[in-house]
Amino acid sequence: MKCSTGLALCASCKKTTKKRYPPFGNRSPFSKRKLTGFGFARRGKSPCPGGHATLTKNLNAGAGGTYIWACVSHTVADKPITDITFIRGNKRCKVGYSKLATDLNEKTRRRGSSIRACVRRSDTEQPITGIAVVSSRRRTPACPQGWTRIEQNLNEGARGERIHLCTVK
Repeated sequence: MKCSTGLALCASCKKTTKKRYPPFGNRSPFSKRKLTGFGFARRGKSPCPGGHATLTKNLNAGAGGTYIWACVSHTVADKPITDITFIRGNKRCKVGYSKLATDLNEKTRRRGSSIRACVRRSDTEQPITGIAVVSSRRRTPACPQGWTRIEQNLNEGARGERIHLCTVK
């Protein structure tokens, strides 16, 4: 199983990916700060905004689509993110969630239905403090111990690697 984590030690592959991601100011990206920014960047179109770290795993790996990666930030001024879900096709996000514009199946070889993220922000719920990308060619990848896998395969219908996001609160 390949492993690409943004904010934690990946226990399943017994290595740290700390060198891949820029620190957040003077603090380690492995600190337990609230996740306040989440989005996607596409190669050649929209890099991660300033102050965001890039989780360098291509979310279209093996599917031949646009190179897409996740962007995260931990700023004090923004309301924290408490949940991330995904929707397929033209569905709407649940009440209280905001839909992100990026189609994660953009220009894949075998066009699956569009997959978009929905995020919920709240000052009264426990915030997400870490996010990771895990992938596998043959089976659903496991998250590091103590983390929760978001069930949506981000390459579903596109025949690429099985890619999931994992979060920790």
